[in-house]
Amino acid sequence: MKAIELGDASGIAEAVVAALHAWKRNFEVAETHWKRALALGPTTPNVLVWVGYICLWSGQLAEAREIGERLRRLSPLEHRDVHELLAFTYYLLGEYEASLDSFRRWDNNNYDRGFANLAACLGQLGRAEEARLAWGRCLERKPGFTLGDYKRGSPYRRQEDVEHWLDGLRKAGIAD
Repeated sequence: MKAIELGDASGIAEAVVAALHAWKRNFEVAETHWKRALALGPTTPNVLVWVGYICLWSGQLAEAREIGERLRRLSPLEHRDVHELLAFTYYLLGEYEASLDSFRRWDNNNYDRGFANLAACLGQLGRAEEARLAWGRCLERKPGFTLGDYKRGSPYRRQEDVEHWLDGLRKAGIAD
C-alpha cells in the first residue's frame, strides 16, 4: 500500500495488493486493484501473472487464458509462472491435453498443490497410474494431505471450479 501511495508506476504493487485481496476472497476489491495494475503495466510480466491468477481464481477463465497466452507471447523464455497459470486455466476450461502440456513445461519441483492439480489433470485424461504418482509427489511434500485439505485451501470464487479439481482427483482414484 505504501508503494501505491508513493506512486509506483509499474503496476506491480497494485497487482500484489489485488492478489492478496483475491486470496482472501475479496474479489470486488481485488478487481479494482488489478484493473489499475493493468492500466499501469499492461506488458509487465509480474503484473500479468498476478492478474491472470486473480482472473483464474474469480472464474474469469477466458480472461485468464488470454493473459496467460499474452504472457507466453511476451516472454520468449516462457517463464515457469506462465505455464503454471496456463496449466490451471486450461484444466478449468476442460482443455486437458493443453493443460498437461503446460504442466510438463512448468517443471514444478516443490509445490504440493501443483502436484495435486497435475494428478487431477491426469485423472481427467484417464491416466490413473501417472495421476497416483503425481499425488504421491504431493504427499511427499505435504504428508497427510487430503481432498478436504485441498478444498479448504482453494482460493476459487466458484465452487464448481473447486469441484472440477476434486472430480479429476477422484477419477484418478484418490479419495478422502
